[in-house]
Amino acid sequence: MAAVLYALYRRPPDPAGFLDHYRSVHAPLAADLPGLVAFSHAPVAQSILGRGEWFYLARMRFADREALSAALASPEGSLAARDLARFARDLVELFVVDED
Repeated sequence: MAAVLYALYRRPPDPAGFLDHYRSVHAPLAADLPGLVAFSHAPVAQSILGRGEWFYLARMRFADREALSAALASPEGSLAARDLARFARDLVELFVVDED
């Protein structure tokens, strides 16, 4: 069963600065995670239900939970985690979904 890590970001105080950092620094770090099968990210276009606070979504697919855990524990995972804590600690929600 595949494991998908989602990162859902709230609207930052500086949206342009967030997008610049995400696209030029964080996305390349995430793309280097070992075992990553697919990676996509984009701004949230519209909130259908809820408060509308969501700004950006990233989706990272791994073969299974073991591959995801290994990626997060890797040197590349540590670099991405440190960067995430630096620029989006209070903005991000992370969750894992098991998919067939």
